Amino acid sequence: MAFNILSGSIVAPKEFGPLTRQPGKIRGDRDYIISGSLVGDGIDIENVPRIIANPDRYNLLTVGSDENSLVGEGNLTFDGQRLSVYGDTQFAGSVIYNFVSISQIDFTNGEYFQVRESDYYIAVDTSAGPVTVKLPPASNLVGGHTYIIKDQTGHAEVNNITISSNGVDLIDGSNSVVLHSPHAAIQLFCGGPDHYLIF
Repeated sequence: MAFNILSGSIVAPKEFGPLTRQPGKIRGDRDYIISGSLVGDGIDIENVPRIIANPDRYNLLTVGSDENSLVGEGNLTFDGQRLSVYGDTQFAGSVIYNFVSISQIDFTNGEYFQVRESDYYIAVDTSAGPVTVKLPPASNLVGGHTYIIKDQTGHAEVNNITISSNGVDLIDGSNSVVLHSPHAAIQLFCGGPDHYLIF
């Protein structure tokens, strides 16, 4: 169904049925069906919200000038997987992010922990030994994607944390960065399709 296009049939409730009841005569439910096709944009139907601006299928809707008007927000889009906000963003309350805690026992490949695109804060348990954290390809991320990697247990001085790229990307000009101070942390920013920046 296209935006602001009506089609189909209407069934009228008895309270405002199109026929007038006659004393002593009972009409059946079928007398309250408006049959036939209804085609049009419904502009004259009251109390039916209509999209009055920016009717793109990805634009999220907000209430317009009154309760019967909707506005497609071009600066606020959702394509089923990604919510995009263009312009200033203000939050009231908590912001929930994806937290993951890792140690050597979490390595399914026995060598390193593979960071996922959905991760954000990565707490590393360094008490059992050194840990290598491998970043996803920067080309898979949107510019500005951020990761925080933290020595959660404070043993990085002995058991270093190595943050490495996929071999092609650079992290401030290098293929890897090593955390070797107790409780050290690093923030990484995807600066493009082939590099990360430390900030």
